[in-house]
Amino acid sequence: MPWFKREKKSIEVGESRKLIPEGLWLKCVSCKAPVWKKDIDSNFQVCPKCDHHYKLEARDRLDLLFDDSWTELDAGLFAIDPLEFSAAKAYKKTLETLASKNRNREAVVTAEGRVGGFGTVIAAMDYGFIGGSMGSVVGEKITRAVERAMQARQALIIVSCSGGARMQEGALSLT
Repeated sequence: MPWFKREKKSIEVGESRKLIPEGLWLKCVSCKAPVWKKDIDSNFQVCPKCDHHYKLEARDRLDLLFDDSWTELDAGLFAIDPLEFSAAKAYKKTLETLASKNRNREAVVTAEGRVGGFGTVIAAMDYGFIGGSMGSVVGEKITRAVERAMQARQALIIVSCSGGARMQEGALSLT
């Protein structure tokens, strides 16, 4: 006879299980408490019980920072595979997959709008896109955001959450 044996309790006739729809509740990764997903969403991705901060996508961060509406800059710029890098999965295929899953086509979203009533340019990086890694297009978009802010004499905010340079682009990621 085993020392540790769990006896399964069967459902008895007349007893019903409560079904909870998927995605309505989360178990907080910090306090392990069950939290209604809408409570986290309305609290800017912060657990209302323990103040654990969840990751924000770049577009969600822009929605929080800008007063009202904002205009995306350089939306047509996105990475290609200049070195034809291949590993377990080809870099070009990774970029295509991420573009279809993610709302972003690159690891940074640059935008212009108003913060506190002042014209502002923001470059917000997105860790969900290859760890927020910096490729040549990320560098180009940030450079254009800086130049635009300087030219228009506006404030510039850069929200950096990056995993470093993108190895799939080699030295080109640093240009």
